[in-house]
Amino acid sequence: MTYDGNGSESGNVPKDDNDYVEGAGVSIQGNAGDLAKTGFKFTGWNTNAGGSGDTYQTGDTLTMGSQPVSLYAQWEALPTYTVTYNDNNAESGTPPSDDNNYYATSLVTTQGNPGGLARYGYTFDGWSTNANGTGSNIKRVKACDGSGNETLYAVGPHFRDTLYSIMITEVMREVCRSTPQAIWTERQRLF
Repeated sequence: MTYDGNGSESGNVPKDDNDYVEGAGVSIQGNAGDLAKTGFKFTGWNTNAGGSGDTYQTGDTLTMGSQPVSLYAQWEALPTYTVTYNDNNAESGTPPSDDNNYYATSLVTTQGNPGGLARYGYTFDGWSTNANGTGSNIKRVKACDGSGNETLYAVGPHFRDTLYSIMITEVMREVCRSTPQAIWTERQRLF
């Protein structure tokens, strides 16, 4: 019996150097060699590289026929998600654009404010999952299972002096299947 990585990019296929007689039951090995393929997850073995043969999982029993058997790794494409930035009622500037598709569980660092988003009486402070500005500012997003796209909303900062200088908080937070937005904080005069 032989195992084939079927397009794997790293790891090692299981080895089975035994000779089997016709009718013998053979226990199917798992992916102990950590076969991997970018953008895919390992799902088991099949007697056909394209998956149209008999499917086997770790520990299943295959009954040997009169011919040698090859089992091919089977791969399922990981879902992807996108990150969209929402200006959350900015009066000028443009939100960042991100045309990438990210694999599920990929960690994405959020962009800053390269498009100069502005809103009278408010200052941009980062991105949030909530349009109303509640919650932490987000610097990283991650779709845990890839089942949802992310929308980040602009958020506003805290102020620390009479000239409206900005104190930016840099909270790191991972978001799973949520909708992030820009947050704005109303400016307050301290004099």
